[in-house]
Amino acid sequence: MSELGKKVTNGLKWSVIERTSLQFLQIILGIILARLLVPGDFGLMAMLAIFLVVATSITDSGLSAALVQKKNLSEHDTSTIFYFNILVGTIFTIVIILVAPYVSEFYEEPRLTLLLRVLSLNIIFTSLNNVQIWLLNKALDFKIQFLSKLASSTISGFTAIVFALLGYGVWSLVAHSILNTLLNTAFIWKFSAWRPTRSFSLNSLRELFSFGFNLLLCGQLNAICNELYYAVIGKLFSVHQLGFFSRARQTSDIPIGVINSFIYRITFPAFSMIQDDRMRLKLALRKSVASISFVNFPTMIGLAMVAQPTITILLGNQWDETAPLLQLFCFAGILLPVNGLHGSVVLSTGNSKANLHYSLITNALRILFLSFTWRWGLESIIWGEIAVSLISYFLFAYWSKKNIGYRIKEQLSDIIPYLAAATLMGGSTFLAGSLLNHPSTYTLLAVQVLVGLSSYLIICTLFRPVAYTDAVSKLYQYLRPDRTPDL
Repeated sequence: MSELGKKVTNGLKWSVIERTSLQFLQIILGIILARLLVPGDFGLMAMLAIFLVVATSITDSGLSAALVQKKNLSEHDTSTIFYFNILVGTIFTIVIILVAPYVSEFYEEPRLTLLLRVLSLNIIFTSLNNVQIWLLNKALDFKIQFLSKLASSTISGFTAIVFALLGYGVWSLVAHSILNTLLNTAFIWKFSAWRPTRSFSLNSLRELFSFGFNLLLCGQLNAICNELYYAVIGKLFSVHQLGFFSRARQTSDIPIGVINSFIYRITFPAFSMIQDDRMRLKLALRKSVASISFVNFPTMIGLAMVAQPTITILLGNQWDETAPLLQLFCFAGILLPVNGLHGSVVLSTGNSKANLHYSLITNALRILFLSFTWRWGLESIIWGEIAVSLISYFLFAYWSKKNIGYRIKEQLSDIIPYLAAATLMGGSTFLAGSLLNHPSTYTLLAVQVLVGLSSYLIICTLFRPVAYTDAVSKLYQYLRPDRTPDL
């Protein structure tokens, strides 16, 4: 195995361990807090998301990602970005504190002023560890991040549950957010080797900013448009409806988050290492697209089919209105990881301007769809997201065809087998649920999950798509290294 292959394999191992462990903790914490709090508490937090996410995105400035893409880093580069991030983070923390009363006035919700001011501390805490995290990503070293996030998530989650039991309501969520960010920053500083030096170079800042500026604009567009939904729904709908919307989105983001962590933390640094070899880059992208499709398509379609019993069992009947929204979010998320892979290739080649252009187009479409879909309710808004996801796929597909020779026919052949298998699996899952005669919620979920998993494995065994045979071969070699599987 090549040195790059060893790094990717080891990085993938720790990234998967980290994401699955943290997602498991997040699921457990989400279930407990959803039963202890009311949808309105989550709605209040969602109202503030746009301000915090945008400010945090500006703090990073896109420059930390430039550290990953740049081949030869100097100490001047890393220290310069570190100090610049802290400066920007401090400025935006002060800005958020000053504008908090106006945010409260906009939503006509007086509680938001103090909530936003306290949460603004996250901006400072995040700016302190951006460089360390991106340097660890560049080295494909995720063990330190795993241990840091596991400890901080566990402690902050336990604290949030205690606060909720004591009746602090939305402040339980605030305590979790602040403590989680603070502790993660502290642990990263404790265990990572890098430390800033007393150096600041305007030349380094200019050089990295030439790449990072487009990422900054792209990040701002994505952050604003992602959170714009919460702002619009918070203003035009009730706080409880916003709670349902945010919970559905967060639930669909759990599997997507695991997959996207692989894309941005593994493939972006790995693609950057081979950015000058377009043929090798194309082969790596094709393999990644097939592997991601093999996992993500059945996950999202399967979750859509079992949304209703899953929500009822995990969150309780008070959250039942979340289920139809979750189903639509699952369909909106089917192509997001594939789009992310294409985006990683764009960035790895240093073409951040192309990434910005595509971001401008897709986010303009999101705003356009949102401007009229809200009139027909929350489900209509998510249908607009589904349309944008499809358009984005074809934009990135065209770039890959033009720049690395990844033809549209090849791209479709890499995803259609898994989409077809997942669709058949979804149909069998739905049929199994509809044939049951007034089952209990637990029975319905158990039967649908069993049928879904079995049918997908049977379909893949019969037709043997590339990613499936690859996965079986690697699993067999891990369990029986002395033998070769008969596929």
